[in-house]
Amino acid sequence: MPEPRVMETHGRRENVRVAYRLTLAVELRSSQKVGTVRLPSLSKVGLIWLDDAALPAFSTNSQEISTLIYDLSVLRDGAEIAVSSADGSQMYSLAERLKYESKVQRLTSEVKTDSESKVQATSTSNVQPRKEGEEGNQVVGIRSAVRVIGATRMPLVQIELRTSRPFPPRHTALQLQVGKRFFLNELTGDHTGRTLTLTLTQEMFAELNQGGEIVAFFDKPDRSGFADVWHFGRLDKGSRQ
Repeated sequence: MPEPRVMETHGRRENVRVAYRLTLAVELRSSQKVGTVRLPSLSKVGLIWLDDAALPAFSTNSQEISTLIYDLSVLRDGAEIAVSSADGSQMYSLAERLKYESKVQRLTSEVKTDSESKVQATSTSNVQPRKEGEEGNQVVGIRSAVRVIGATRMPLVQIELRTSRPFPPRHTALQLQVGKRFFLNELTGDHTGRTLTLTLTQEMFAELNQGGEIVAFFDKPDRSGFADVWHFGRLDKGSRQ
């Protein structure tokens, strides 16, 4: 970057001097079936995923999509690489994993799949990764509940979150990501902006992956480090009461 940029992420303002560019080069020009999964055309890809970190994608030509990463903590050796539409649907996971060497200044990762795709990430920085999660954010509890409407009883599961950094009033809706799932209408909170409750059916809760990252955000998912997010750690389904 020509000049450092001041960014607020995880509740802290930082001077960012280096951006990492992750590029996915695909020879396919249109949707093509690879094995049992259909790979979407690049024009429909809105997100590049590294494990549960959703990164906004952009394209400069018909055969490449890229994303910029300012937060090194999302780069993990062995991370699953996937692409999806902007709302997280039409997910396609690459067969290979990200190869990342953190002890060298130059980062090079290359992943090849049977669809002849290649991922490359390069940088010349020696920035150390940020610890996962955020101090002051916690999962208060995962509890069973029931909603009674007339003679109907609907079993539910509620995940209660609390933050010491209140969610500010905004004109865009607060959303919650658990693993690779996004939730909006299932959320409730209070006037202080410090608590957030996710209410799910038992079937929806069963579909969530153990250990999925829990992240709150406004507007669009963006774990690049450019947008501010609230990280609550990982889902522990075994702690359900």
